[in-house]
Amino acid sequence: MANNLNDIGKDHPELLAGIAKNWLENAPDDRVWLVKHVLRSA
Repeated sequence: MANNLNDIGKDHPELLAGIAKNWLENAPDDRVWLVKHVLRSA
C-alpha cells in the first residue's frame, strides 16, 4: 500500500498530503511509520 500511495503522490502531491493528514489524526505508532514511509519521496 505504501508503494502505491508513494507513486500516486508523485503525480498528485496534494491528494497524498490530504490522505496523510487524515491518516495521522490520532494515529497509532504503526500508522505514523506507514505515513512516513509513504511520504519518503515527497
